[in-house]
Amino acid sequence: SFSAGFILIPFFSQFGSGISNSIRFILIMAFITAAISLLTNESFHRKIRLTLVAITAITCSILLPTLAMNTLNSGTEIYKATKFKDITKKNFNKEHENILFYKEGLNSIVTVVEDQAANAIFLKNNGKIEAGIPLKEDYPSKADTVTQNLLGLLPIVLKPNSKEALVIGMGSGKTVESLAIAGKENKLKEITVCEIEQEVFNASEKFFVKNFPLKVNKKAVDARNFLNTTRKNYDIIISQPSDPWISGALFTKEFWYKAKSRLKEDGMFFQWLQLYALDKEHLGIALRTFKEVFPESYVFRPPHSAELILVGSESLSYFNIKSIERTIHGKRIREKLLKLGITDTADLLANLVLTPKDFNNIEKSNKKPQYQFSTDDNMSLELHTSKNIDSFNESIKINSDYLSSISRTDNLYKFFESLDETNFLTKLSISHNKHSRYSHKKLASELTQRLHNESPSPLSYLALYQIHKANNEPEKADSIIYEASETYADTISTDGNRAIIFKDLHQDFHFDFDQNLALYKIFLRAENLTSAQKVELLLKKQFLEKDKDSRDIYKAEIFYEKAMAELYNLDSKPDFSALSRITENLKRAHRFDSVNYIYLKEQAKLNLLRARLSNIDDQRFIELALNDFKEVNSIYPLDPEVHENIAEIYYSKLPKPRIKFMGKTNDSEFETDLKLALEYLKNTLELNAYSYKANLFMADLQYKLGNLDLSYKHIKRLEKLCSDQSRCLAELGNENKELFEELNEKVGSLVKN
Repeated sequence: SFSAGFILIPFFSQFGSGISNSIRFILIMAFITAAISLLTNESFHRKIRLTLVAITAITCSILLPTLAMNTLNSGTEIYKATKFKDITKKNFNKEHENILFYKEGLNSIVTVVEDQAANAIFLKNNGKIEAGIPLKEDYPSKADTVTQNLLGLLPIVLKPNSKEALVIGMGSGKTVESLAIAGKENKLKEITVCEIEQEVFNASEKFFVKNFPLKVNKKAVDARNFLNTTRKNYDIIISQPSDPWISGALFTKEFWYKAKSRLKEDGMFFQWLQLYALDKEHLGIALRTFKEVFPESYVFRPPHSAELILVGSESLSYFNIKSIERTIHGKRIREKLLKLGITDTADLLANLVLTPKDFNNIEKSNKKPQYQFSTDDNMSLELHTSKNIDSFNESIKINSDYLSSISRTDNLYKFFESLDETNFLTKLSISHNKHSRYSHKKLASELTQRLHNESPSPLSYLALYQIHKANNEPEKADSIIYEASETYADTISTDGNRAIIFKDLHQDFHFDFDQNLALYKIFLRAENLTSAQKVELLLKKQFLEKDKDSRDIYKAEIFYEKAMAELYNLDSKPDFSALSRITENLKRAHRFDSVNYIYLKEQAKLNLLRARLSNIDDQRFIELALNDFKEVNSIYPLDPEVHENIAEIYYSKLPKPRIKFMGKTNDSEFETDLKLALEYLKNTLELNAYSYKANLFMADLQYKLGNLDLSYKHIKRLEKLCSDQSRCLAELGNENKELFEELNEKVGSLVKN
């Protein structure tokens, strides 16, 4: 075994599969030994001996075994409950991934595979997916790059003065790349990466990240050994090993204490942890152990992710909001964050799910006292989490509910209130309201109502307005806007060219940029243009206090708000001159802040509106919209609304008569539009399974293609969604509502028959 592991496999790996070649070598040596023995055995006639040796040699050369690399690295034992559930041997042989890289290292078999169905290139260790990147950047992917990138960006955002960082686990290298990009714009000088398998470094450099903008020291070494032997201390340590059932020794109290000992006085530790394949009890044990080591502990959950980032420190009792805002305005950092759907500081901190006080709500384990924490002695996480490999989606839901149950709105409120960041709390509630998860919506509602009851302000009115809009309550939303407009309109007067907010509101209210910006939005939505112009004068003066990057971002927001307010207040049949004004304001916003995809997205939606209002198929506007949507997709591919709009454009190009178009046609343009419509509808439903239009259009196309079962599935889902008739009509519109009713009747009767 020693010669196989340390000599044969490493040597023969130079010529393909070291395992396969080693087995062949051993068989050949066995054959040679047997042949020598046979040839020297004089009890047989010489011709018989030579004949037997020749026959055996020919048979062996034909039947020498070849290991199927795809089968060896498929990970069937890991993904048997998800990817390989109910799969047949015939289908398994068809579903081989395209292997781009295969190396047998000293610690594991490292492969890089291309998976078209998942739209990803994956890095695997012994068949287990460790990291990945999308094949097509503008499509949803099973590769979770969101967590990889945020795990690299968050340390610099929270600690921008860091000079030295240590990363445990290379993976694809995307975390190290994000850390280097963010660090380059700040004070980071050097990154050290510990990775136990050298071939992971080789795969990363060849397929994922070729160069880093900072010095990166790559060390093929065990992380615990490195921490035990190095004398260096770091500002930041990021630990992103494999799952606890594989790398359990890197999820224990002793390891975290050792990592903590290698942090500088105000250093910070960042730990990756998954929500899948982990039961609620052991998630609690992991969190409790982490808090035991790091008194000031926080938990972030990246958007669109089933993973967590644990943040630990000895002294991080608060977040410096102003420092964070300065840091995320760095060009490259902002570009990276926008690709994750994070537009500002509030959006970033809306991913904070647990504060230090929330850890007190973690209940004690039902197990014996020695299992309250994960230690080197009990290896609790490694030994027990392996039992949950088959539990994927179920464990995500259970653990998400568990995190919501131990999180308290009151703790979040007190955490930011203690920093005198009441304004930020209101902006935070607006950001929480953007999320699709119920826990975020609930927190947004509770937080906003509390802030508004305690101290009404333009920001709190705006937050209430956003919540009612998101809940499809337009009358309540309008009522809030007009109430706010009337409340503040009489308090504004002009003195020369300067707007003044009277002191009966707040003594220093006119210095508060965020409140004035909120007030400006309120007056625009309420069509109180006189008051809006007065506030705009003050905002222009306050712009001068900002740095250039911030000034441009806020100028863009001003133009954007002008556009959105006019769009919101348009008549049912607006004229094209109004739409042109709106478009021009969106273009100005995009010129000032070209990184932000929001302006392009609204511009694309506006071009669709212009096309519909022209009463003809105005391809010019449709193509403009399509190009803008695709550009938005290249920046941020996780927005279901963008995929839905692209799908609707291609769907609208298909024949209008509601008849089946089964099988192939000779119309290549039709086939292309159909393929793209189905593709983008699939993308939409992967990102948001409860999209009204996507379910309707998918049901219609599957019906036309003769796939009744698929059509029926989407109709039944839409039927549940349409239990709220007013919401259904608002989402679908009259024409699509009629199509739904027609499909429901036709497909329902066909399925029953």
